[in-house]
Amino acid sequence: MTPADPKAKQPSSGARRLGAAVLVALLLVTALRLFVITPYRVAGHAMEPTMLAGDWVLVSRVAYNFGEPVPGDVICFDSPGGGGEVFFGRVIALGGQTVELREGRVYLDGAERPLDEDYIELDRAEAFGPLVVPEGRLFVMGDNRRDARDSRIWGTLESELVIGRALGVYFSTDPYALSLWPVPEPGVRWERIGRRIE
Repeated sequence: MTPADPKAKQPSSGARRLGAAVLVALLLVTALRLFVITPYRVAGHAMEPTMLAGDWVLVSRVAYNFGEPVPGDVICFDSPGGGGEVFFGRVIALGGQTVELREGRVYLDGAERPLDEDYIELDRAEAFGPLVVPEGRLFVMGDNRRDARDSRIWGTLESELVIGRALGVYFSTDPYALSLWPVPEPGVRWERIGRRIE
């Protein structure tokens, strides 16, 4: 019986280092995706024109670890009614603030002037409130006020349901696009890729 050549059976130290580096990279990417930044696909029209159905949005899961959302932030949150759905909306008011809509314009804390909301199109004269937002809750609205189901419908949002802050669009496809070419995602909207969400 001859002893086996130890050099022939062992992987080289370079191959071991490469394998370890790949393993560490996979662990880091997985940790980043689970705990730091997570992608979500926009399914509805509530946040148009800021976010369109078919946008893939990066959400920072750590944005509010050391602070609270502020009015104007676009957040990602779990459905207040349960069911496992995820939604996007814009924070309008925080706990303790009074929110009111007059002729479609938002007024906070009895102010004489409405909020400056250059991200919406005023298309209807809606009235709501006044409502005092309870502590630990948020008043959230969609930018597409006509089609959004938001705090005007289901009430204020529990802060614990906030997943994170929407950062930007990293990919976008038109869900209504038809393609003659057999690709899984027709209608890539190249002009939306890389757009910051503000």
